[in-house]
Amino acid sequence: MSHNNQSTDPNNLLEAQKDVLLGMYCENRAHARHYEDQRATISNIIMLATVALIGVIAQDGLKPDDWPLTVAVALVGAFGSVFTTIYFRRIKRFEKRSDEYLLALDVLVFGWPPKGEKLEGRHLQAILKEADLPDKDKTYAKEHRTPSRREKMAWFRMFWPLAITLLALLATRAALYRSNNAGVSYKIKTDSGGCVVKVEKN
Repeated sequence: MSHNNQSTDPNNLLEAQKDVLLGMYCENRAHARHYEDQRATISNIIMLATVALIGVIAQDGLKPDDWPLTVAVALVGAFGSVFTTIYFRRIKRFEKRSDEYLLALDVLVFGWPPKGEKLEGRHLQAILKEADLPDKDKTYAKEHRTPSRREKMAWFRMFWPLAITLLALLATRAALYRSNNAGVSYKIKTDSGGCVVKVEKN
């Protein structure tokens, strides 16, 4: 973090920098929690809608007339997948920014890392730019960073709506197949010895 040349009290400057970084950290964590709460609420609604539609289909088993319900389940799953992907990116963006501000706060206040070469302070613009970079492109404190494990659960949350969509599409295909073959009978012709020689669709 650069020092203001006009400042005559380094302690006041350090306190101001700390307050700004702490405020930016808390603000970005609040944004991430807000989007996480929204994602959880919509995910619960999607799950309830899916269970309700599957319950209607399961009452009498899968019938040819059930294909609109299976299409509805597929659409709900597709919406859930798109929604989860969008919110995952938003949550990840604000989490990465909060982590970057926390790193800057550790460097400024606690002199992190405790061992090895000391890291230089940064402007807010540099912190934000570094936070929005992909992990592989980060250069600041690269050797001290640890990979995030939060993405594994996020990928699972993105996968289950796709699984719902896939299963619903398979059920739709089965329902349409039954509809196309409803009322179809076959006539079997045999020879004098009782062997089947021909099968005809009526």
